[in-house]
Amino acid sequence: MVSHFLAHAQSRRTAKDSSTVIIFNQYSTASTRLQNKRRSSENNIIKIAPLGFITGTFPLAYERKLTDFMGIQIGGGLTYKNYVRGLVKKEGESEEVRMEYPWGSGSFSDIGGSLFNYNARKAKMGYMFTFQPRFYYNSDALDGYFMGLSLDHYRYNFESQGVVATSGGGYERKGGMKSEHENITDYMVHLGQQIVNERLTLEYSTGIGIRKVKGVKYAAAYNYAGTEIMEGYATYSESILNLGISFKLGYHF
Repeated sequence: MVSHFLAHAQSRRTAKDSSTVIIFNQYSTASTRLQNKRRSSENNIIKIAPLGFITGTFPLAYERKLTDFMGIQIGGGLTYKNYVRGLVKKEGESEEVRMEYPWGSGSFSDIGGSLFNYNARKAKMGYMFTFQPRFYYNSDALDGYFMGLSLDHYRYNFESQGVVATSGGGYERKGGMKSEHENITDYMVHLGQQIVNERLTLEYSTGIGIRKVKGVKYAAAYNYAGTEIMEGYATYSESILNLGISFKLGYHF
């Protein structure tokens, strides 16, 4: 009887010990998963463009590693005065953009102001967004040389003061404020490098592609008799070759 009781107790201890080993292995697996999760969470970068004010863009970008050789970057932000586009389209040169006036074709002189003449208009806040898959061909993403295919959209808003006739047959800007805007969509190919340090990142690239522009501006002109001022909104559009340079600073986590 005693030997039977001892054998039964030993069997229970063996079973208990065996279950303890199984529980230990479960905790070990959970610890390994936690470590892998921590490693996989270091595949993200949040970026800013410190020189974006030159083109009137203030983006916040986020890049995520998808595979060993691919990442994807998305971003959004605000727009304001575009100094670069104002230099490219100087006073007089902007008239080369084809305008569609509300009063049709004719020998009318637009006194509403030329494009990007900031003496006649003020920049207002707009918005932007960007989408860019990236392929890292020299090292693991997100560190090294890459090629990116981007779709970028920018909405620039303006406000221009209306024109009113004076008693002497001239005109002056004392009318109400008129809202204007310009939509720019870029289809670009970028080549660049991203340098990933322990926490901070540095990115620079150059790009080439097609830029599509559509805009609406305030327009004014004298009528055929030259006695009254007509007002309205002119539309314009163009497709041009676009060259770009990008520089970003980021935080890697």
